[in-house]
Amino acid sequence: MSFKKCCLGFTALFVFLWLSCYGSAEAANISYHAHVANIGWQGWVNNGRTAGTTGRSLQMEAVEIKVSEGGITYRAHVANIGWQGWVSNGRTAGTTGRGLQMEAVEIKLTNGLQNQFDVEYRAHVANIGWQGWVSNGQTAGTTGRGLRMEALEIRLVPKGGGNTFEWPVPGYTRITQKNAKGHSCRYSYGGKPAGIDISVPVGTSVKAPAAGTVITVKDVGNRSFGKYMEIKHDDGTITLYAHLSAFSARQGQRVSQGTVIAKSGNSGGSTGPHLHYEMTKRDIYQYYAGKGVLR
Repeated sequence: MSFKKCCLGFTALFVFLWLSCYGSAEAANISYHAHVANIGWQGWVNNGRTAGTTGRSLQMEAVEIKVSEGGITYRAHVANIGWQGWVSNGRTAGTTGRGLQMEAVEIKLTNGLQNQFDVEYRAHVANIGWQGWVSNGQTAGTTGRGLRMEALEIRLVPKGGGNTFEWPVPGYTRITQKNAKGHSCRYSYGGKPAGIDISVPVGTSVKAPAAGTVITVKDVGNRSFGKYMEIKHDDGTITLYAHLSAFSARQGQRVSQGTVIAKSGNSGGSTGPHLHYEMTKRDIYQYYAGKGVLR
């Protein structure tokens, strides 16, 4: 056997073993569909898309959920019944043919999938609209208020996903706004603004907290965020950086963890030098407090 063929053989073996160990995590897919009043069962959707309806005042009555790898279990809170038992892998939670509205849902991953992913989901509720994302068995919707669920979105988020988010301005940890209360935030998590304000001098290097692609580089002048940018990371998380003085990365650029992407500033509607920092999919303050960065 030639040296070249031998190397190719070892390469193929390595790829096979890697896929055997990790491939299911990359390929896992979640699908779900809703039974809706006056419509019946809708088609299957997946990975964060909307099942049910919004703006039509139609109640969800049942849901079925399945995953391509591992397992999933879920239960529905139904009007006049309360919490039903847990069902799994494509079985029906809720009721059909009885005119009873779903009011809440809880969802958990099983069979090892919970070690690779978090399952995140949110409900669209009558008189409320879209609630914040919850995860891993928490309640989406309401109980005891008689409010119908109208729609549901579900997504799988890799645990870590190669992304451990580092602090973007090492050495500066004084927070002037926790969850940026009273501050204009683009994103929210759990019903709260998803941003914090960090006191930093103008010109401080702002570093990418994790690998990703720059999706926004914009200057809106002397208002709002002023100079700001966003990165979409490999697990789908989006981070935003506002009130910058200069950009060090361009839109569409792939950046690595620790890459200097900008310089902090005092642009836009800022009242003093600081970095406004937002992160989706997490409580940003609690995330960094858990890492020991913030106290």
